[in-house]
Amino acid sequence: VWVQQACGRVVGSHHAYWVWVIYVVDAAIYPVLVAQYVDTMVPMSEFRRGILSTALVGMVTGINLLGTDMMVKFNTLLAAVSLAPTVLFVAIGMPRLEPERTLVAHGERRFVAQLMITMIILA
Repeated sequence: VWVQQACGRVVGSHHAYWVWVIYVVDAAIYPVLVAQYVDTMVPMSEFRRGILSTALVGMVTGINLLGTDMMVKFNTLLAAVSLAPTVLFVAIGMPRLEPERTLVAHGERRFVAQLMITMIILA
């Protein structure tokens, strides 16, 4: 909308079309990536990967056709499943955390700036 208002109808129409093309191509990549990832655990033929990709697209399309409420519930479930490994690793790692190690170098108790900066950057 803003492109059409700023640059006119022709440029606005081209912009809308190309954004749509980008989103279609971007959305088409994910089912293929999922199929390739599953293929690393359960070897499949190219035909079966194509069937899996098509089934994923059909499933997501069906969820979208069921309405906004169902789509929101599915996205919430997907977010929880996606975050579960991170929460698990943090829960397992927190008791093992030894923050004083960031201040120790070769048994001496002194401030090590490089190690502290690395910890801050990676955190």
